[in-house]
Amino acid sequence: ALYPEGGRALYALENNLRDLEKRGVRVVPYKCGALQMQMPRERRPPLSEVLEKTLWTDPDRYREWFRILYQNILLSSDRGSFSRSKFRAYGLEEDKWGYILKKAYIDMIPINCFVDEQEKKLLFFDQEFAGTDIPAGYVMFRALKYTYLFIPGADQIVHLDEMKREYGLEAAWEYYV
Repeated sequence: ALYPEGGRALYALENNLRDLEKRGVRVVPYKCGALQMQMPRERRPPLSEVLEKTLWTDPDRYREWFRILYQNILLSSDRGSFSRSKFRAYGLEEDKWGYILKKAYIDMIPINCFVDEQEKKLLFFDQEFAGTDIPAGYVMFRALKYTYLFIPGADQIVHLDEMKREYGLEAAWEYYV
């Protein structure tokens, strides 16, 4: 951190990575010190690159990587409470929001994890942002939104509407936007 105030972000990042590890979510190894965090240079590709390549060559594998991502999102937290969720204020019925995460790591998106292709596993990093009682669908919405935004023509191969359906995002999508 360049300033002491940045230490709060590093502290949050360290705690979040530790919490994810405890829940069985793999993270890039890290060491923390006074106002710094060190991680080894990763040679594995980020999921965002793997998705872009597999979309054109193997759409089924593209879908499978999203399933693996979603499994990690669900694994990351205990079940939260819709009654405590800020999303209930939007007026959409509770069942339309899907599974509520007690602690949602909103940056569990393809650009913030590396792919271990041999083991079909993801290694997460950059997880300092988290919120409480947030739908897992919101995290998945962010993953899909940014993927389709940054891969031109993706919707022509694997339709975004298909992915919205698969992850139960149809009703909540516009609220998330």
